[in-house]
Amino acid sequence: MKKVIIACTILLMITACNAKPVIEQEQDQSQEATIGQEETVEEKTLLDKYKKIQPLIVKTEVEEEILENVYEWKINRPQFDGIDQKNTLELIRKKVNKDIDGYIERMGHMKVLEEGEERLSPYSFFIEPDIETNENGIFSIGLGIYEYSGGAHGNYWKQFYSFDLLEGKEIELKDFFKEDVDYLELIYKNIFDQIKENEAWTRNLQEYYYKDKVEPIFFIQDGKIKIYFAAYGLGSYAEGEQIFEIPMEVVEEKLSEFGKVVYSIYIN
Repeated sequence: MKKVIIACTILLMITACNAKPVIEQEQDQSQEATIGQEETVEEKTLLDKYKKIQPLIVKTEVEEEILENVYEWKINRPQFDGIDQKNTLELIRKKVNKDIDGYIERMGHMKVLEEGEERLSPYSFFIEPDIETNENGIFSIGLGIYEYSGGAHGNYWKQFYSFDLLEGKEIELKDFFKEDVDYLELIYKNIFDQIKENEAWTRNLQEYYYKDKVEPIFFIQDGKIKIYFAAYGLGSYAEGEQIFEIPMEVVEEKLSEFGKVVYSIYIN
């Protein structure tokens, strides 16, 4: 009988020893699953934070002057409101209005008709805002600017501003990418690929932008980075402006957490 009891005791001890690693393994797997769930929740929470931000309310205040045969002047100045973050509103207003005021000062000469001066056509200056993105905590706006002060034709270009309404800051191109990513190399290589059939554009991109790694003008539209070149930027005046979309498959592995949010908004 004693031998039976001793044998049973030994068997129980062996079973207990074997069971301990299994329990620990199950606990480890449970902890790993919990960590994975927390990471998923955190990622979704960041996206949700952006999606909960209310869009800006944007109206325009028109400043218009016309002096027959001398000049035409129309500024549609955007007015920003609609969110509680007053510092962010002030940042946007200050940034955009400073540039508009700068253009007004530079173009003020066209309102002055010199003694004996005759103009075949009135000089013109127009500014028209165009909202590219205004949802999910991302605000991107362009100012369309047209100026004519004599000659064969006027000049037209756009200036863009993009803001992160959650963080209350202006967005820079580098913000979309991880810190160790050469984002200018990535972007320019993709544009080269898009224009490879056009020798003139390729040559101009190499000479005037890529060679010195010039920071290109960008805006955000449909949850993607768009790169902008004004007329004469890559081609002739007749060819006009050029806009290049940087697709998800090009940047997917290189995006920062913010970049993932922007590119994910129109997917989720």
